[in-house]
Amino acid sequence: MRVKIGHKVRLLGQIDSVNPHLVSVGDYAVLGAHSALLTHCPIKGAQPVSVGAYSYIAYGALILPDVSVGECCVIGGCRRDPFSARCNCRCR
Repeated sequence: MRVKIGHKVRLLGQIDSVNPHLVSVGDYAVLGAHSALLTHCPIKGAQPVSVGAYSYIAYGALILPDVSVGECCVIGGCRRDPFSARCNCRCR
């Protein structure tokens, strides 16, 4: 079972390794560094995740199960370094 990935997609983040067959990414989409697409949920079970064509998932963004990001969307994230204990941005 494989991830469905479109043409010229840039993957710098992580894709769920538990259920990769539930992830689809459209053409020319960008998944920023330290971001993640998750498909597993301990309560609802496995749910699909999709990112539309020409969409941008920013650094540190987390896309949860059963979420569909439309075409030409920008999803913001946090500048926080995941290996740092402190967050320097005002995202809280």
